[in-house]
Amino acid sequence: MITRSIGAVFIPVREIISARAWYARLLEIAPIGEIAHGHLWRVPMVGETNLVLDSKAFVGPQDAKPIFYFKTANLKGAHDHCRALPVLALSAIRDDVFFTFKDLDGNLLMIADVI
Repeated sequence: MITRSIGAVFIPVREIISARAWYARLLEIAPIGEIAHGHLWRVPMVGETNLVLDSKAFVGPQDAKPIFYFKTANLKGAHDHCRALPVLALSAIRDDVFFTFKDLDGNLLMIADVI
């Protein structure tokens, strides 16, 4: 039987080492941990859902629509943090709830302050 729980979200990346460094800087964590099978890095997250960077057979970014969002309780602070990083296509804060941006591979990401 299928449970109503997500095990992991995969993000396609071109090069695992530079992607690991970028996501570590975004999330303010150390870029450490095993790169499994030479192409997978499990991003240390809070909660049960895993985030996995995957550089195997990169065919392009996930950029049509964000498939998840990072949570924040400080939307302006998160926006300022992203502005200081090398991000692509940083949007303004929209509806006082969220903003979007792209990682170095062009994947569309979202940060939101929702209940």
